Amino acid sequence: MNQDSLIIENIKGTLTVRLTYGDRQSDRFDALLETIQSWCHQNQCGKRTSYNIFQFPTYKNLMHFLLTWQNYQV
Repeated sequence: MNQDSLIIENIKGTLTVRLTYGDRQSDRFDALLETIQSWCHQNQCGKRTSYNIFQFPTYKNLMHFLLTWQNYQV
């Protein structure tokens, strides 16, 4: 079975990331974004600013996010 990977793109010069995933329109991606949003809220490390964009107040928060989610696969 082929696993899809979460793709995290850092928007150059900012503390913002854009997330993409195999099939962007899938219910799985929507559920994953909700999970990530909840994680950010629980860890007080960032916020969701649009459908697939997350922003972080500090570089440390961004690194915490990247270390947690960079190898996520479904």
